[in-house]
Amino acid sequence: DLVRSRGLGDVYKRQKLEGSWWHCVRRKMLLLLLQAALMCCAFAQEGGGASEAEPPADTVTEIEIVQRVMAATDRGLEYLALKQRPDGSWVGNNGVDAPALLAFLGRGHVPGRGPYRDIIERAKRHILSTQREDGYFLSSMGSGRMYGHALATLVMAELYGMDRDPQIEAGLRKATDLIVAVQSPNGGWRYEPVPGD
Repeated sequence: DLVRSRGLGDVYKRQKLEGSWWHCVRRKMLLLLLQAALMCCAFAQEGGGASEAEPPADTVTEIEIVQRVMAATDRGLEYLALKQRPDGSWVGNNGVDAPALLAFLGRGHVPGRGPYRDIIERAKRHILSTQREDGYFLSSMGSGRMYGHALATLVMAELYGMDRDPQIEAGLRKATDLIVAVQSPNGGWRYEPVPGD
């Protein structure tokens, strides 16, 4: 017999003993294959998955998501504009004020133009006014940690790419020189602008 010659004698004997075991397995396999074939046919009829039918009404498209995010961002910027202090700060700490300014720049608002030009100019002037002679951006509130200095330096670098104000360039150079000078011997930076505090 073919079954016995291929070493399947045990399976053949089990099939005879259990009666319908092999028949059940074969029937399940055939049903699975039939389901797979039907799914392939349905997929092919739909044009390979690309349906030209309208999406359900409750489906949010990528464009709608982007529009919602942009609208929420614009509302956030309106709020920030209302909360800016007359001196150009928001809370008097560069760890907060610099990211607030970055939010405007990140949305595409640039110095000297657009609805937020005055907000951007006041914030720029305020952050520049917090810089010491050695280049350290010291917040007027709190202990003025290197965290705030790093964020103020980042916003100055971003502004420098948009506004060639000589004060920004001079302040940015001093700030980056300070960052390099106060790097810890272990490779990182400490909380204060001292290499080994």
